[in-house]
Amino acid sequence: MKKIFLAVAAISYIFALDLPVAYDPFQKASVIIKHAQTKKIIPTKRKIAFSLQAILNDKAFINGRLIPIGGEIAGYKLIFIGKNYVVLKKGKRRKVVSFRKKDILKMERQ
Repeated sequence: MKKIFLAVAAISYIFALDLPVAYDPFQKASVIIKHAQTKKIIPTKRKIAFSLQAILNDKAFINGRLIPIGGEIAGYKLIFIGKNYVVLKKGKRRKVVSFRKKDILKMERQ
Protein backbone atom coordinates (compact mmCIF):
# COMPACT_ATOMS: atom_id res chain seq x y z
CA MET A 1 0.00 0.00 0.00
CA LYS A 2 2.87 2.31 0.82
CA LYS A 3 4.45 1.56 -2.55
CA ILE A 4 1.26 2.50 -4.43
CA PHE A 5 0.92 5.71 -2.44
CA LEU A 6 4.56 6.65 -3.12
CA ALA A 7 4.14 5.83 -6.83
CA VAL A 8 1.03 8.04 -7.12
CA ALA A 9 2.75 10.88 -5.23
CA ALA A 10 5.86 10.62 -7.42
CA ILE A 11 3.83 10.61 -10.66
CA SER A 12 1.76 13.61 -9.58
CA TYR A 13 4.98 15.45 -8.61
CA ILE A 14 6.50 14.73 -12.04
CA PHE A 15 3.38 16.00 -13.84
CA ALA A 16 3.28 19.07 -11.60
CA LEU A 17 6.80 20.00 -12.69
CA ASP A 18 5.68 20.01 -16.34
CA LEU A 19 2.99 22.64 -15.78
CA PRO A 20 3.93 25.85 -17.64
CA VAL A 21 2.32 28.26 -15.15
CA ALA A 22 2.69 28.27 -11.41
CA TYR A 23 -0.43 29.50 -9.67
CA ASP A 24 -0.07 31.40 -6.42
CA PRO A 25 -3.46 32.16 -4.84
CA PHE A 26 -1.98 34.90 -2.63
CA GLN A 27 -0.51 36.93 -5.49
CA LYS A 28 -2.55 39.65 -7.25
CA ALA A 29 -3.88 38.57 -10.61
CA SER A 30 -2.59 40.34 -13.68
CA VAL A 31 -4.95 42.00 -16.13
CA ILE A 32 -6.09 39.42 -18.64
CA ILE A 33 -8.58 41.44 -20.66
CA LYS A 34 -7.21 44.53 -22.36
CA HIS A 35 -9.77 47.19 -23.14
CA ALA A 36 -9.97 48.30 -26.74
CA GLN A 37 -9.06 51.90 -27.37
CA THR A 38 -12.08 54.02 -28.18
CA LYS A 39 -12.06 55.97 -31.41
CA LYS A 40 -12.47 59.70 -31.19
CA ILE A 41 -15.73 60.89 -32.68
CA ILE A 42 -15.28 63.90 -34.90
CA PRO A 43 -18.43 66.02 -35.08
CA THR A 44 -19.57 66.93 -38.56
CA LYS A 45 -21.38 70.08 -39.49
CA ARG A 46 -24.97 69.43 -40.39
CA LYS A 47 -26.29 71.37 -43.34
CA ILE A 48 -29.71 72.82 -42.75
CA ALA A 49 -32.12 72.78 -45.65
CA PHE A 50 -34.48 75.73 -45.46
CA SER A 51 -37.82 75.54 -47.19
CA LEU A 52 -39.78 78.73 -47.81
CA GLN A 53 -43.49 77.91 -47.83
CA ALA A 54 -45.20 81.31 -47.63
CA ILE A 55 -44.67 85.05 -47.30
CA LEU A 56 -47.28 86.98 -45.33
CA ASN A 57 -46.75 90.78 -45.15
CA ASP A 58 -43.58 91.14 -43.02
CA LYS A 59 -43.37 87.47 -41.97
CA ALA A 60 -42.08 84.36 -43.72
CA PHE A 61 -43.19 80.77 -43.20
CA ILE A 62 -39.90 78.79 -43.19
CA ASN A 63 -39.65 75.09 -42.27
CA GLY A 64 -43.11 75.18 -40.72
CA ARG A 65 -42.46 78.24 -38.53
CA LEU A 66 -43.72 81.78 -38.99
CA ILE A 67 -40.67 84.07 -38.67
CA PRO A 68 -40.91 87.90 -38.51
CA ILE A 69 -38.16 90.18 -39.81
CA GLY A 70 -35.38 90.06 -37.20
CA GLY A 71 -36.51 86.62 -35.99
CA GLU A 72 -34.20 83.62 -35.87
CA ILE A 73 -34.38 80.07 -37.18
CA ALA A 74 -31.55 77.55 -36.65
CA GLY A 75 -29.11 80.35 -35.75
CA TYR A 76 -29.91 82.38 -38.89
CA LYS A 77 -31.55 85.81 -38.61
CA LEU A 78 -34.21 86.86 -41.13
CA ILE A 79 -33.01 90.23 -42.46
CA PHE A 80 -35.01 90.80 -45.67
CA ILE A 81 -38.22 89.61 -47.30
CA GLY A 82 -38.55 90.01 -51.06
CA LYS A 83 -41.44 89.24 -53.42
CA ASN A 84 -40.64 85.51 -53.70
CA TYR A 85 -37.50 85.06 -51.58
CA VAL A 86 -36.04 85.81 -48.14
CA VAL A 87 -32.49 86.53 -46.98
CA LEU A 88 -31.12 84.85 -43.85
CA LYS A 89 -27.88 85.92 -42.15
CA LYS A 90 -25.56 84.13 -39.72
CA GLY A 91 -22.36 85.99 -38.92
CA LYS A 92 -20.89 86.99 -42.29
CA ARG A 93 -22.83 84.34 -44.20
CA ARG A 94 -25.96 85.21 -46.12
CA LYS A 95 -28.37 82.65 -47.45
CA VAL A 96 -31.10 83.37 -50.00
CA VAL A 97 -34.10 81.06 -49.72
CA SER A 98 -36.71 81.19 -52.45
CA PHE A 99 -39.83 79.31 -53.40
CA ARG A 100 -39.51 76.22 -55.51
CA LYS A 101 -41.32 76.57 -58.84
CA LYS A 102 -43.94 74.00 -57.95
CA ASP A 103 -44.71 75.82 -54.65
CA ILE A 104 -45.56 79.18 -56.26
CA LEU A 105 -49.26 79.93 -56.26
CA LYS A 106 -50.26 82.98 -58.26
CA MET A 107 -53.39 84.75 -57.19
CA GLU A 108 -55.07 87.14 -59.57
CA ARG A 109 -57.53 89.78 -58.51
CA GLN A 110 -60.73 90.21 -60.46
